[in-house]
Amino acid sequence: MKNFPILNLQPSQFYLSEAKLQAIEVWFNPQDLAGFEPIAVKYLDGQWIVVDGHSRLFVAYQKGLEALPVILEEEDWNWDFYRFCVEATKEKRIVSIADLATRRLPQDLYEVKWIGWCQAIFDKYFSKKE
Repeated sequence: MKNFPILNLQPSQFYLSEAKLQAIEVWFNPQDLAGFEPIAVKYLDGQWIVVDGHSRLFVAYQKGLEALPVILEEEDWNWDFYRFCVEATKEKRIVSIADLATRRLPQDLYEVKWIGWCQAIFDKYFSKKE
């Protein structure tokens, strides 16, 4: 795919890691996207969602870019889990990457509030129990 409008992508997470953002800000150059890994997206239930790359997407948005290269996610992920995450994100009134500006967390809190939440939800509703 070509460049896609940043604000037209629905996030699938509702927190960002401050450590990840700081690391990206070190190398990110909005004038040179030659080495920029495209943002992984999926068209799901009538909308384009971010599958991977929320932190890079946010830094690009903060630097004033309006569009970025994206790549269609073709892996067979658990899309029901992603649907659940997108709905939870929307319930928190996050409908674009701009809405994550106030949801930056130190790494330790990010691990608990986002990674921990994902693991608990996945284990409760989506893991295949034998």
